[in-house]
Amino acid sequence: MTKMAPRTKILSLLLLLNFYVAAAQFFINYAATDSCQRPTEYYNFANLRCDTCTGADSQTSAGGFSCACQAGFELTADIGSSQVTCAACAAPTPVTSADGWTCVSCGTGTSLDPVTGRCTACPAGQIAVERTTNGTQTSQRDCVACEGDTVPNAAGDRCVRCHQSFIDVSGSCTCPDPNQVHGGICFTDAQIGVSQNLDFTWDSDTKLSYYIEEYLLAASLGCTPATGATDAQRNLTACQLLGNLCVLRLYNRQNDGTNQEDGCTLLQALSDDNNDNVGTVQDWKVAMPWLYYNHLLNDVSEILSDTEITTKFTFTAASQLAKILGGKFSSKLDLVVAAYSLNGDFLGIQDVTGGLLQLCKDSNTRLDAAYVFGTTYSQRCQLNVQDFWNNTDYQQMVFYDMYYRYPDDSTLYAIPVRITNVAYSDTDNSGSDRSKWQLVRRFFLVDPIGAKLAADGDPQVVRYASSFSISVQLQSGNREGEIYPPLVTITYSEASLDDFNANAKVTVTFSVSYQMSTATYEQDVQIAIGVLSALAILWALFVSTSSWRRRIGAQMVDCTSLLKFIVYMFGPLGNAFFLVAMGAALSWLLFFKRQDQVYLLLPTPAQEETFIIYLSVACALKCLEMLHFLFTQMTIDISSSTGSDRAGRRQTWRVGTGSRSPSACGEPTSWLMNGMKSRPPGRVTQCSSCLLCCSS
Repeated sequence: MTKMAPRTKILSLLLLLNFYVAAAQFFINYAATDSCQRPTEYYNFANLRCDTCTGADSQTSAGGFSCACQAGFELTADIGSSQVTCAACAAPTPVTSADGWTCVSCGTGTSLDPVTGRCTACPAGQIAVERTTNGTQTSQRDCVACEGDTVPNAAGDRCVRCHQSFIDVSGSCTCPDPNQVHGGICFTDAQIGVSQNLDFTWDSDTKLSYYIEEYLLAASLGCTPATGATDAQRNLTACQLLGNLCVLRLYNRQNDGTNQEDGCTLLQALSDDNNDNVGTVQDWKVAMPWLYYNHLLNDVSEILSDTEITTKFTFTAASQLAKILGGKFSSKLDLVVAAYSLNGDFLGIQDVTGGLLQLCKDSNTRLDAAYVFGTTYSQRCQLNVQDFWNNTDYQQMVFYDMYYRYPDDSTLYAIPVRITNVAYSDTDNSGSDRSKWQLVRRFFLVDPIGAKLAADGDPQVVRYASSFSISVQLQSGNREGEIYPPLVTITYSEASLDDFNANAKVTVTFSVSYQMSTATYEQDVQIAIGVLSALAILWALFVSTSSWRRRIGAQMVDCTSLLKFIVYMFGPLGNAFFLVAMGAALSWLLFFKRQDQVYLLLPTPAQEETFIIYLSVACALKCLEMLHFLFTQMTIDISSSTGSDRAGRRQTWRVGTGSRSPSACGEPTSWLMNGMKSRPPGRVTQCSSCLLCCSS
């Protein structure tokens, strides 16, 4: 074996070392954000690691991503990096100011805390002041009381006006007993006495909700107009909040005989007392949210068969078609939502594109494909349950009212929603009986708030939209390209803390489907089947069966003839079913591809069942015909001996499938009994079965 020279070994080692370095240069050691040791380390998000705050006068900042001066030190330099420069505070100003850039003393209403090195907090109703009204920095921190109708803000550094309810009750910002504060509003004892039977549970299983308990009374009284006020003079935000509290319960009203009132019951009572409608919509009251469809005025079938959406939908570019034919055309299902925060603030009109309503995330191109008209869309994914608790995107709960936006961009049409979980009294949205449905308007995607027991606690259960579907029905008749109101169907599921601890995954789906009434087409197909089937039966009777009877010389219609007639029908009937099925499929394809204004949609899987049945029947009948043909061929027995050919030579024939006597064909047998070896002219040679008789 040839030995490697030392120089060659060194070069090989260097090459391997260079390869290792090149291969390992993309690997780094990283640390989790909560692994840094406070108060000496901060998380360096630029390098994804924990670094140490330099200097004995600095410590980890409140956010954990930089360093800050310790108590008793002031900033002298901060360029926005993780490190800061500090200087010690000295008497008579030993305390760091609120902004950290100077030193102050503890003045009126406060004193130095020797443990923390900071000034003690101001008493209730007072704020800490370090600057004058023009912004000049003072040398000490003083506590100043908020006077009149003002109270300290949440940060404790500014006086703000308190809610009007406090002023109405006491003339100041206090709410003396026996009055009570709910949702930041002071309610009198008389107001509270009117609503002693409020239901603060989140659902029918009596899960207490801190949020409903805190805000239900405030929302109800805020949405109630004052004595002598008009229906429009309500607190708009309070009414929206009351509506959201109803949706949190999935519209389920209290019907347990306890006379308790929930958000839905309270809102419905306020709506019934409101006589002012929004436009011509009788279900929508002025200054109040529209949650329910009143099925005493319009049942579900009437709502879903409304013809007020006059947009002409097309598969081609709507702008090009509008130039040619004029009118309002669209190739997009243009849906928008009115969005509201949990506390009732209006967030604006938002497009549903960009995956606004889709929990499964993808590229915008794929997400927006759901709203291209005529596109049957289906999306399915799995989500980590822990994201419902930890992801900040889900913590900001948003409620939506959906509309279809006309091409003129100035008209909206309300889209009904069916939530399958809604079930109270005689209402059952999970079934197929439309008479028991309760259509609603408002919905959400994820609810991490309703099942909280405390404001700073974790939700015991998180509700999420596990199934979200939009179904669009094409109008029938001469209204080509127009649709009935789309129907949104939502099913909510629940994830519990046990699922969170198990790091479980849940499946969510989103779909858009299109369908049309195929009653006319099915009727046409049935007529075609009937006509061609009649012709097939006539063919089997007067052509196939009649020809067979002539060949065997049958004189009577017996059971064998009827059986043969039935067998002969298999083939023609199979041809009839196949021709109708294929003809319907080809015509559907051609007309679907050639249309501009949409009047024809691809059939749904349920509507395809008729076509599948016809095609299956055709295949079954043709298979039976083939079996009959094979049976006939396999049972024919042909034998021959010498006889006379065309030149006059004798020839004896025996053709048959069995051993029946010649008389079975209806022929006299005397010529056989007399020893004749060839039949007389016009006679049957031999009949061995009723399935085959031969003649020459």
